[in-house]
Order: sequence, then structure tokens, then C-alpha cells
Amino acid sequence: MSMKTPPDRSGITFEVGAKLEARDRHKNWYTATIEKIDYDKERVLIHYLQWSRRHDEWFQWNSPYLRPKERVSLRRQGLNPTRSQPCFSLFNDINDIMLLTLFLQLKLIGLLKAFH
Repeated sequence: MSMKTPPDRSGITFEVGAKLEARDRHKNWYTATIEKIDYDKERVLIHYLQWSRRHDEWFQWNSPYLRPKERVSLRRQGLNPTRSQPCFSLFNDINDIMLLTLFLQLKLIGLLKAFH
């Protein structure tokens, strides 16, 4: 029986210690490393950097919740490394929207106080 091989995914190296980005159960993307590779079940064990190992989780190696590490920093700069990626979005996630909402609320409170 021959050993299965991970798919060829641009920007992701399927080897122990390789860095990538992984999306957790709360839909947040984090820098992570590959801790183990299960060739029989076609999956990788992901460790989120700066998080306890109890948060490590398995992902199928073709999962859309794995992506190259550089994509986030490029997106934040408004760059598109490849044409197949979605267009730049003003808001990367709900945290950006919540932060902007809070900022605007504080500005509005400041303006209201200035007129009283």
C-alpha cells in the first residue's frame, strides 16, 4: 500500500513545523504550525502559536480553513498575491467592524458634549 501525499496547495508546505494560517471554531484566523501529519486520514494537527496545546486541532489537509501565512498580511496591506483570491475587503472580520463602530460612537459622544 502506497502512502498518500498531501495536495499541492500554493503557499502551504505540508511538513512538521511549517507555518500557515488556520481558522478556529470562532472563525478567527491565527498563525499556526503543523505538529503532526496523519497520511492515512489525510489530515494535519495544527498548533495555534501563542495558544495552549489544548487548543490544537486536526484539519483535513484540503480544508478551506488552512491558508498560507502571508495572505493575511498581504490582505491588510490591500495587496492580492494571486488573481484567484477575493478582492480586497475594507473589513477583514467582525472585529474590524466592531472597532470602527466603537470609534464612531466615541466620536459622536465627544461631539454631543461639545455642543452642550
